[in-house]
Amino acid sequence: MFLWYLSCILSCIDTRLFVYSSMSTILCANWVRMLMCAICLIVCLMSRQIFKVTRIMIYISLWIIYMIFHGLIFTSSEYYVLFNDISMLVFAILLHAIIKSGIITDKDIDKGVMLIVSIYILYLLLQYLGILDTGSSYFKLTGCGDNPNVTAILLVTCSPFLIRMISRQCYIYINSILLILSIIFIFVLRCRTAYIGIFIMGTIAFAMHYHGRIRTVRRSLVILVAVIVCLLVGFLSVYMYRIKQSSADGRIFIWKQTFAMIVDNPAGVGYGMFERSYNNYVSEYFATHETERKHSILTSRVISAYNDYLEQGAEGGIAGMLFLVGFYIFFVWETIRRRDVFSLSIVVAYMVMSAVNFIILTNIPWLLFLCVTSMIKSSDKEKLYFLSNQKLTILPLLLISLLVLFLNTRFIIAQSMLKQYKDLYKQTNSVTKSRLDSLRNMIGTSEAYYTFYSEYSAASGDYQKAIEYGREALRYTSSPNLMLSVSDYYERNRDLPNAISMMKRLSDMLPGNFSTKYLMLLLYEKAGNHSAARTMAVEITEKPVKIESEETSYIKAYAMRYLNQSLCE
Repeated sequence: MFLWYLSCILSCIDTRLFVYSSMSTILCANWVRMLMCAICLIVCLMSRQIFKVTRIMIYISLWIIYMIFHGLIFTSSEYYVLFNDISMLVFAILLHAIIKSGIITDKDIDKGVMLIVSIYILYLLLQYLGILDTGSSYFKLTGCGDNPNVTAILLVTCSPFLIRMISRQCYIYINSILLILSIIFIFVLRCRTAYIGIFIMGTIAFAMHYHGRIRTVRRSLVILVAVIVCLLVGFLSVYMYRIKQSSADGRIFIWKQTFAMIVDNPAGVGYGMFERSYNNYVSEYFATHETERKHSILTSRVISAYNDYLEQGAEGGIAGMLFLVGFYIFFVWETIRRRDVFSLSIVVAYMVMSAVNFIILTNIPWLLFLCVTSMIKSSDKEKLYFLSNQKLTILPLLLISLLVLFLNTRFIIAQSMLKQYKDLYKQTNSVTKSRLDSLRNMIGTSEAYYTFYSEYSAASGDYQKAIEYGREALRYTSSPNLMLSVSDYYERNRDLPNAISMMKRLSDMLPGNFSTKYLMLLLYEKAGNHSAARTMAVEITEKPVKIESEETSYIKAYAMRYLNQSLCE
């Protein structure tokens, strides 16, 4: 069980081995989980245990095969995201089998969850007291990561686990304290998705617990209560919309554009490619919708669709979206049949939360959800999927776990070496080109690698190479900083048309950003395109400001001066 608890700890803590902290919580924890699964399967193989291949194992296997097939067709797939999605589903299958073998029990899963909650609560308390910095200029409380919404969703997910442990008389005082603090921080973090999740869990638990009594109550009273609940839900929906109205309006716009992406490309753009494809799609949209571009002040760079169904549809196509829908429906049906209140409340909550936020990308909450699905007991009547030869069931699972472990190890080595080279370059400026080239075959579709190589080439004065590696990185990301750098490299390389083109793409992607419009104006001036410069200056002066600042005031004043000077000439 040590490996399971270690993976829970690594899922929360940044080891600082990689360029991004998220890689640490994903790659290291996943490596330990796969090692644990491989060891457990070897033990099962040596003890000649027989596994039952259940329907859910077959369903998840088909989903994985589809992802692999889709990734092979769409060479633009981002392999790190694709690998993480697949490895998570592989872990769900392996854990499902291991739990059935009895090596790991649901009590072990509960203790791992308790460990995760304890770490998150500790981080939140230290951040609240000002002892620990969040690393974010926007939020005072974030937990172990940099997004308070993910932390709130995690605490909502863990609450049923804590309640179950309390009911089982397991560490009653510790779990009671953790539960109280979790509920407090759920409301302090002000995450609307978490509010929805905890409301659904509570409603289902109440309805299932009093189901027998409700049937004996008069129908008119039941209808009255149902109407009151619907009105309450409607009131709460309006209230939560008004809490962060600009954010809600932004999400509605994102959903509309993502749906349009699916309509335009029903086969999907490739797993892990939503961020890049969506922002480029929006850039093209605003380039042809001048009125909306001029008045847009809310649109910013988008990382997720804030809707897992739409995001899976955009990345994996309509079939990918249907796999996710079927995944949820299957478990809703299974938990209702078994009257499993614990699992049903979590599954339905996730099914709804996935429609208003990103869940699959949250890493730990999604991991805990997969743990819940793995603990749902299969029916003994599923004899159709029973394989009497244990080698036909355990050996394939063991080979899959070893393969994932191998690929995970390669990614860890490559990304940790990249971090070492970046740190060495910052400290001594002594990284050689041959060292960076040696990583290329292992690093895969790492935009961090190509971005660093682009910066490295620019620092040495090779702007052509800097452009090439920068554009290679832009195949997997739409980072505004990277696009600004590539535009600058074009300008330094005396290629103003491409510099303007790149800046125009960025400006259309961020229509409310004044800095990009200011740089566009300077580029038009430098290129001698005074007509385009005047048009941009007019757009700057007429555009509404979301938040007043010295920078926006300076940019507006500069644009006004330019217009006045151009009128005098």
